[in-house]
Amino acid sequence: MQNKISSITLINTGDYQEKIHLYSVVNGISYGEKLTSSSSVSYTVLFSSNNRPNYHLEAYNISMAYNKVLYRRILALQLIPNVDFSQTY
Repeated sequence: MQNKISSITLINTGDYQEKIHLYSVVNGISYGEKLTSSSSVSYTVLFSSNNRPNYHLEAYNISMAYNKVLYRRILALQLIPNVDFSQTY
């Protein structure tokens, strides 16, 4: 039986642009799991919001990442397919 190592990361970032008074926020959660000593996989859901014209949900993104170290922590492969749902104007 192989032991799995996993982690959950809460994502919360914000950016304020003073001249145009724009406040953008990204919130989300990511779950990562170690598959072998040289590979891992993670699943992420992100929600983007801003305050123009009023505070609202602007987009959300669902992604999965696969990471593999190919050669002695020097050469690595990373595949990140994702789907982005953004607000249309």
